[in-house]
Amino acid sequence: MGDCIQTTSKLMDGDGVAAAQVLTTAMNQYGVSMEDPMAASEEMARMMNVMAAAGQAGSAELPAISIALFSAPRIS
Repeated sequence: MGDCIQTTSKLMDGDGVAAAQVLTTAMNQYGVSMEDPMAASEEMARMMNVMAAAGQAGSAELPAISIALFSAPRIS
């Protein structure tokens, strides 16, 4: 998970705190279980790749994704 945060922070001008926030918010929003840390880590990597691809395509910026996830009702 630390690798995902470090990689995402590069897309956010080196802001590791914001990278951790966007990834953990996404995991919480989508109810990713932490009972299996390896599965949770794989899901975080998948989420990171989706967010990075959206940012590269110009369809979303990571700070905007973080705000949207934080303010949205949790998906059950």
